[in-house]
Amino acid sequence: MDDASTTSVFPQVPRTREWPVRQPKTAVRAVWVVLATLFGLLAVVAVLIGIDSGVREGHSATAVGAFGCALMFAGAGMLAVTMAWSPARAGRSAVQHHVDPSRGAGVRLRGRGTPLGVYMVYLVLAGGAAYGISSWVQWKHDQGDDLLPAGRNNSGGATFLLVCGVVALLSIAVIAVIMHWQMSVELYPEGVRRLVPLPFGASQDLYLAWDEIGSVSVGEFRASAQSNPMPTIDLQLKTPRPPEHKRLDAPERVALPVYALAADRGTVLAIVRFLSANSDYRALLARTDAPTWFVPPVDHHPSGGPIS
Repeated sequence: MDDASTTSVFPQVPRTREWPVRQPKTAVRAVWVVLATLFGLLAVVAVLIGIDSGVREGHSATAVGAFGCALMFAGAGMLAVTMAWSPARAGRSAVQHHVDPSRGAGVRLRGRGTPLGVYMVYLVLAGGAAYGISSWVQWKHDQGDDLLPAGRNNSGGATFLLVCGVVALLSIAVIAVIMHWQMSVELYPEGVRRLVPLPFGASQDLYLAWDEIGSVSVGEFRASAQSNPMPTIDLQLKTPRPPEHKRLDAPERVALPVYALAADRGTVLAIVRFLSANSDYRALLARTDAPTWFVPPVDHHPSGGPIS
């Protein structure tokens, strides 16, 4: 143990691996790699079409559409690579010192920001929008049929791709707005605050005093019956209350959505458990250096537990 550890005012708290580490199986990873390679080849073909039938012949719609198609396949290929290796994306300044006018000083656990895979989705949608709209423009101005699939060089095929392009363009805006709504959690010496953003600038503000919490346990949240479970920290209440968030909470508990936070979930769980049981240490949250308490040890697994 180094000197910084021994002289720190922040007590070391036990951390365990509470959530399983899900990595793609070898066979599944191989499928993603094959798809990534295929998408890469299709992107190259689309670029060649754009150069040959668009740039050389001066057909701007064909060039834009072909390069948009290449962007779509390139984005799909990069998305397949991220699915194969599931790279972790740590958020910058995941935990910050925060001063609230009514609750005083504490720490704010920020949202994860936009995951890497979402940027790949943006590329796919942007390329698809350029391809779909340009295909209709190409047909409308009789610039050839290089962008339209075989047998679809007609009004119906061109209109269908136009609709797909417009939908892709609108989807970019919708996803960007959704990604802007980042959940956050704040911890103060007196209690815990959860902020869930809502449309039109509103937010759902939940605050629990530490004394209202009976115990802290590991939980999970499913966005749908088919989706994978996402980790939460469940605050079991001493006195049941109507749930603030009907999908996250229950009368007997309130869930902290650590799946949506940039901070290390295992470290957050350990500290929240410790503070729930040890009231004398809660004042440490008001210190300006409190965010350093949430930095996981070097040998701490990024998914929430020490490497054994």
